[in-house]
Amino acid sequence: MVRIVDKDTGLKQFKKAIKNFKGKVLKVGIFESSGKGKNGEFIVNRALANEYGTSNIPERSFIRSTSDEKNQEWGKSIDKIVDRLLTEKVDVNQYLGLLGEKIVGDIKEKISSNMPPPNSPATIKRKGSSRTLIDTGEMRGSIHYKIEN
Repeated sequence: MVRIVDKDTGLKQFKKAIKNFKGKVLKVGIFESSGKGKNGEFIVNRALANEYGTSNIPERSFIRSTSDEKNQEWGKSIDKIVDRLLTEKVDVNQYLGLLGEKIVGDIKEKISSNMPPPNSPATIKRKGSSRTLIDTGEMRGSIHYKIEN
């Protein structure tokens, strides 16, 4: 006589946990909804000019470079979320929100780091500061996250 025992070692719970993640997208950055700054320019356009550079503005990547530096750390956070989903009943949006806040903080920290290259003398004179990426603080304050389905 042959006896077959189907022992669930967590596959059902894993499928359920992954199902909770399905379709969730965590987006972090500066969105069009940030609107215009005090100077009438769209904040997202200012961010793009600084992130990628223009003919007049040197590239100072604050989003891509932060992602490159923190990618493994953020990946570990996602692994922890999946682990929590497997062992506990948790709200995926709550944990993704915590990760979103962490990423926002990391990007803001990068903006505050006075990234090279230094500002030109004309920019320093106009702003009254040699601090790169920070003039009014609007761009830094516009870094947000959102969770989409």
